[in-house]
Amino acid sequence: MATLGKALISIRNPDINILVRHEGEHVVALEAMVGSDSITLVCFYFPPSLTILACGRELHRVLELLSSDCVLVAGDANVRSSLWGPDVIDHRPLDERGPLVDLILARRLHVWNDPSSPPTFETERGRNWIDITLSSPSLSNRKGDWQVHPTTLSDHNPIIFTINGCVGTPLPPSFGRLSPRRIVKVAREVASFYQKFSPDIDGISTKNQLDEWVDRIAQFIKTVSVFNVSSNSCRLRVPWWDSSLDIQRKKTRALRARFLRCRHPEERAHRRIVFKREAARYKYMIKTKSRQCFNQLCDQLTRTNPFDLPYRLATRKIPAGTILRGVRDESGFLTSTVSDTVRVIVNGLFPRDDSNSDTLDQKAIRCFVRDHENHLLDPPFTIEEIQGALHSFRPKKAPGLDGVSIELVKEIYKCCPAFLHALMNACLWVKGFPTSWKVSKLILLGKTGRDLTLPQSYLPICLLSVFSKLLDKLLTHRLTHLFQSKGLLHERQHGFRVGKSCETANHSLWEDIQEALKRKGKVCLISLDAQGGFDTVWQQSVLFRLISAKCPFNLFSMVRDYFQGRSVQYHFNSRYWSFPDSRGVPQGSCSGPFFWNLVLDTIFAIDLPIGCSVQAFADDLILIVRGATKEEIELKGGEALARLVSWAGKHKLQFNTDKTLLMPVTFGGRLSLADPPQVYMNGQVLQVQKGFRYLGVWWDGSLTFTDHFNRFRKRVDCCLTGSQWWLIDFLVGMLTCIYKGAIEPFILYGYGAWGHRLHLQKIRSTLNSLQRRPLLQLTGAYRTVSTAALQVIAGVLPLDLKAVEALAKFRVKILKRDIEVGASEFRSSNYLSKVNVFASHPSQWLAFPFSHTGPLGSDIELFTDGSKMEGQVGCSAVVYYHGQQIHTESQRLNDDASVYQAEIAGLTLAVNFVQTILHWDKVRIFTDSLSLLQALESVMTVDPAIWQLKAQLWEIAKNRTFSLHWVKAHVGTAGNEMADLVAKNATKSAHIDQVLLRPLAHIDSELKGELLCQWQARWILATTGRITAEFLPKVDLRPHIYNRRILQILTGHGRFPSYFCRFALMDNDLCECGERGDVLHYLRTCPRTVDIRSKLSFDPLYPPSLFENNANLPILDQLVIRVNGLLPNILKKGNSWLSSYCQNTLSFWLASWSLFEWSWCCQSLKK
Repeated sequence: MATLGKALISIRNPDINILVRHEGEHVVALEAMVGSDSITLVCFYFPPSLTILACGRELHRVLELLSSDCVLVAGDANVRSSLWGPDVIDHRPLDERGPLVDLILARRLHVWNDPSSPPTFETERGRNWIDITLSSPSLSNRKGDWQVHPTTLSDHNPIIFTINGCVGTPLPPSFGRLSPRRIVKVAREVASFYQKFSPDIDGISTKNQLDEWVDRIAQFIKTVSVFNVSSNSCRLRVPWWDSSLDIQRKKTRALRARFLRCRHPEERAHRRIVFKREAARYKYMIKTKSRQCFNQLCDQLTRTNPFDLPYRLATRKIPAGTILRGVRDESGFLTSTVSDTVRVIVNGLFPRDDSNSDTLDQKAIRCFVRDHENHLLDPPFTIEEIQGALHSFRPKKAPGLDGVSIELVKEIYKCCPAFLHALMNACLWVKGFPTSWKVSKLILLGKTGRDLTLPQSYLPICLLSVFSKLLDKLLTHRLTHLFQSKGLLHERQHGFRVGKSCETANHSLWEDIQEALKRKGKVCLISLDAQGGFDTVWQQSVLFRLISAKCPFNLFSMVRDYFQGRSVQYHFNSRYWSFPDSRGVPQGSCSGPFFWNLVLDTIFAIDLPIGCSVQAFADDLILIVRGATKEEIELKGGEALARLVSWAGKHKLQFNTDKTLLMPVTFGGRLSLADPPQVYMNGQVLQVQKGFRYLGVWWDGSLTFTDHFNRFRKRVDCCLTGSQWWLIDFLVGMLTCIYKGAIEPFILYGYGAWGHRLHLQKIRSTLNSLQRRPLLQLTGAYRTVSTAALQVIAGVLPLDLKAVEALAKFRVKILKRDIEVGASEFRSSNYLSKVNVFASHPSQWLAFPFSHTGPLGSDIELFTDGSKMEGQVGCSAVVYYHGQQIHTESQRLNDDASVYQAEIAGLTLAVNFVQTILHWDKVRIFTDSLSLLQALESVMTVDPAIWQLKAQLWEIAKNRTFSLHWVKAHVGTAGNEMADLVAKNATKSAHIDQVLLRPLAHIDSELKGELLCQWQARWILATTGRITAEFLPKVDLRPHIYNRRILQILTGHGRFPSYFCRFALMDNDLCECGERGDVLHYLRTCPRTVDIRSKLSFDPLYPPSLFENNANLPILDQLVIRVNGLLPNILKKGNSWLSSYCQNTLSFWLASWSLFEWSWCCQSLKK
């Protein structure tokens, strides 16, 4: 698009590749390519306010810049000439066309316009031929049909023409996404392939054999997938277009033609009125039908997932595709070809590992890593490991170069687990990665708001094969366990670690600051920017860390081979360019963050000056400098930075001095911004700022976080006031879900840093004020309704109480610390802790599948159950031998135990019984708890009771055959009914047999109960929202959201005399009957509403009964309509107070979707 927005080239065909050549004020040019065919398109607009000579200069410069032989030029010239239209007389002078005609003749351009065609510009005041189509001589031979297509929706009639393609131009291959049915079909074909060649695949012993078979498997999957891809037409269809629109369009066109042909003044005026009326009706039909269809689509998409396409459209979370354009090379010139553009970008994003620049220490490390060997070997991968790794992959991710999706690999595992098991272990056996799995597909995304002529303005996305990512994930699991078991993962690294997060990082930083302030010292924070980070870290440093940890040689050799021979491929227009990737952690890999942490953890071993410490979240580093005086901070800070710079050089990293910031902590007047510490880094004084952003939280020197909340307020206001929110405003239930799942967590983010200030009234008031605008959007109430009433109506906790809840969960669940909330105390020792799955070797992970087969009445069959009655919990196990009951066992658990814990305890009783009997009979265990069986089947479960139960089952499996089964509850199965009866009887036991720790989920319910009590006490003592308190005296988490008219009754804010008088819009608050005209008056005594309120079923002395009966709602709606009609429209200071209906109607027209936007939405869905 031109910079002034008047010239645009839009290409909707995804098979056409684009390279932008020029974007000026009035001219835009790009190169469109399909296979070997290439055409340069130039679009221009010459505004009438400028001379053709001035506008023609830019077009002339663009044509001089282009080197293509096939050039197409089209645009609005705003001049007439007999070259492209009849010689009609208008207000334009004849000599105005001269510069453009001279340009056409000088460039030997061919004019495609037909002078006898209909006019390209047509209005009621006249018509003209001002839109022209030109081409270079070599392109004119490919000219097809050229015609002007009349329209009724614009003054300009579109020009439609065709360009014949080159002979022999191949179409680029396109592979669609497989449907679920075809995925199953392809997976079965792969399973048959493995059964045929399993001896050869299992017998792979060399790297060459591995590469050969991997390529053969990839080619087979590709061949089978091509035959199963459904052919989808690229043409977008408009689903809301129907015959009525066709009829109206023909009618409007006919009336427009009659109006333009008419020359009689009176008849012409009449026909103009008729034409304008039908044209307006035609436009209204388009807008109405498109909006109705889009609402239906939104309703359909959001029934299961409220964060689907409508939400992403409203929040603008669908990134636009990046279009290549010229970038500046090393000499500062813009590139003009695709190959040069890609080369400059990739060289800037993927630096090379130059061994010639190694220091002596680095050369020694490189040689040591290259020659390293040891005799330690890790055991083969297990099927359970593969299952756990596949389960961690998120669906609907873009595939790599082989086109194999995650869904297909998971289906292959279901059909033939042995295939993936053999393939992964073959890689472990030969101690290497297949060569084709080390090649990634490069996707370039432009960074928002950056200059796209600079290589650093692009974000590289590397797409790897799913098979490669699976092997990478298995390897990462093994290495994580290795470093976890040896205690080599530093606790001050909060990124990509189990139990760590941004909240733990911010909380740890706040604790470090508080510790220094308690000692009456001075503190400053230095935010370090690791330039390149993941992309520039030295791979030999990663391998050296593995050697230091005594990594098994087969795992080490796989990592070393993974780093060697890596490359990225950029595909464009059926061509590709390959570039080496010899530095940095592998882009797009699962192991990249882990390898980065291995290198960065060495920074914590640096001997920093006393009072200095470093904290990290991935590549976000914070240096904390403490000292007694400003001079001491300057000295220590400079020395610490010098050591950090030296550490970075050893790993071929650099810190960007320009982006490294210093923030003095001015809390308590310890340091001053007027005279801050001057700390040097690489001979340059660091920038001093009063605050900076760290992990999404804006820290300020005074530690008040005022700037943080102000910035978040602006972002929330911008999101909620944008016109795009009409997309989700039509469904209240979805908006409530979005508020709780997106807006509320967004506002509360960073409680690890500012949560300690929740006892301050200012912070509480700030949070509740941040909550106000979203609640107004959610409820649709008048903006004068108090925040306290809005919270009760919406059924959401006040945001300050919600912050207390989030902080309490964080302290108990994550930090394992005790906390008091109100009158309740929450001790972390009373609750279960999650298991760190990497504390055990991945080869020891267990999974026990189950079936839905019912009892057979033979062998040994055990039935288990758990029950909770009247607050008491019990479990049971019943044993049958050939259909006869031989044993029962039960226990009563502590009252805090959940039903799920009772089910686990019941199954544990059954397992304990099995361990006491002889080994010759087959055992079948039945339970009606599907969640328990799914937990046993899952590899990555974190429940300690499940891990203990798996260990017992594993011991049983060594000596005997057993199976787990699910049976439906309360369907007459004798064993299940007996187990249920025994468990219920166990709840009545006088003593407790087993005490279990409370599940973590109990914290949520207990906290919610305590906070509801605080909210209720606050609501009773509140001085605002008293009308709402009359109808809703008790707070709860159920929303009371009705239409806007009923909300006038619920809040007392509406078109009532008392409301208008309160805000000085009326002189008095009296109703027509002479009494005070408030809500209760119209519900109880007003004679003007007696006929309507007589239909209401409620107790006038007990207002809450009004909303307990849903049959009252339509009657209340009629009552408000009656009352609103009794009052005149009120004007204040010359501005009309629009009703809610008018505001909604206005926003509807402002946000109506055009046909092009609807087509784009359909295309996004299709992709």
